Amino acid sequence: MPKKKLKYQYKPPSNLDINLDDYGTFEDGPLPEPKDKSGVSLAPIGRDGKEIEWVGRGWQGVIEYAEALGLTSNHIGCYIEENFGNRTTFNQIMLAQQVHRSLEMIEHYREPRLNVAPKGLESDMHYAIRMDQVKIFKLYALCGGKAKNKFKAIGQMYNQVMKDRKEFVLAYKRFDELNKEQKTELAKAKSKANKSELFNKIIKKKS
Repeated sequence: MPKKKLKYQYKPPSNLDINLDDYGTFEDGPLPEPKDKSGVSLAPIGRDGKEIEWVGRGWQGVIEYAEALGLTSNHIGCYIEENFGNRTTFNQIMLAQQVHRSLEMIEHYREPRLNVAPKGLESDMHYAIRMDQVKIFKLYALCGGKAKNKFKAIGQMYNQVMKDRKEFVLAYKRFDELNKEQKTELAKAKSKANKSELFNKIIKKKS
């Protein structure tokens, strides 16, 4: 049975690139909230004062709305990156690399672990940070870190960076591989440096 021809068929303006398949699409994610308690929100308007309906029209509706407001793809891209993108910084990568280096040196350190009440001996993370504390704390400061418990904050930052940018953190290994003897010598040097730093602090307090 032949389909009846509708009396009226919508035809979009020829100057707009509109795909009718976009209309009525349902996508996951929040819809714009009404701006007052009435629960009624008017359609937004562009710079020319004309209404522009973008909800339910997919990406084409978003593009037309942005253009109606005079925005460019850079405006939208920057907004998405700042609000939804990963914001890991170069200094955070450098900090994570330094912590990772020290974690890999743990078996070569000869400095005894501290008793950290109430947990007992300090964790691998705490120990690794302490063994290279001067350099790691400086990198943490460059990241804008101001936490009172620097060990905990650095551990959390390291875990987050490893989750988001693990390949960047491990990139140093291509150029920085040490053999076992070199690691042992470096571990000894860091232990001496830590003792020297602690000794200098004690002298300064007494003087």
